[in-house]
Amino acid sequence: MTLIETENISLSEWLNLLVQSPKDTIYIDYMFPTDRHREEYISTVHERSDAEVKQLLRRFLWLPTTFNEDKYKAAVLIQKIKGKERIEDTEFHRRVKLYITSRGKLPIWDGLRWVLDLLPTSPRECLQTLEAYVGLYGYPLPDGRFHGIIDAMSVIRAKFIDTPILGNEFESISDRQLELLVAELYGKMGYSVIVTKKTRDGGRDVIAERRDTGKLEKLLVEVKHHVNPIGVSKLRELLGVVSSEKVNKGVLITTSRFSKDAIVFAESNPRIEIIENSQLVKLLNEYLGTTWSKNLYLITAERFRNEKDFIEQP
Repeated sequence: MTLIETENISLSEWLNLLVQSPKDTIYIDYMFPTDRHREEYISTVHERSDAEVKQLLRRFLWLPTTFNEDKYKAAVLIQKIKGKERIEDTEFHRRVKLYITSRGKLPIWDGLRWVLDLLPTSPRECLQTLEAYVGLYGYPLPDGRFHGIIDAMSVIRAKFIDTPILGNEFESISDRQLELLVAELYGKMGYSVIVTKKTRDGGRDVIAERRDTGKLEKLLVEVKHHVNPIGVSKLRELLGVVSSEKVNKGVLITTSRFSKDAIVFAESNPRIEIIENSQLVKLLNEYLGTTWSKNLYLITAERFRNEKDFIEQP
């Protein structure tokens, strides 16, 4: 068996190893070999296809398995059982017991690759799942596998959330389509939403409400499909509506940007929030997936169904 020291090879050489490994070789393939490899890969991740990225993620995640380090854990558990020591009643220890009683036929670790089915449409849920897994099982996991999950999370965020902003994401979207898209966004963020009638104006394009025990949050969301910067006058108008209707906050979303005066005004008024083009794209990527612009009609189908001017998907 030949050991390949992947720390000293280039990223492209390492990726080629993953695709076609020489016989009788062993090398690091369950995480990036070094920080240098990780940083270089993430810096080029948007040049790579979804299929290529997922192929790498399959290396960092795993099917149901037992790692070599787990055999030591099983031996320790056997000794505790023989000594009649108290063992925590956790699912992890139950799986270790099953591994022992099945003589190694049943794996200790459940598979993680299924989370890849959440990509590219639900990257936030994918990351939340992996974060919860690391929080629960980070300690008993072998170090390399722990770092492999962290590397996977870094790749997922870079590829499917922090995508480059092109500046033309909203060119082919109508004003009303944008309002419906924002409504879906807030729905994914946990709010119940109402899209107001097209003839109504004044900071009420979308009304978003979230009720939790002991807490009620109500937002008025105004959506501006603009090219030019939004000035401070629009924020003053929105703040007036927020105050008169006694809601928690007003949110002004634009496909352009805000003037310096508008930014200063929002920073000094906590009941006003502003979201510009790049921030909106990132939120849409995070909650609706990076394919949101291609799947606009699918994402907003139910809301379009209730519109009198429903447009058939071309």
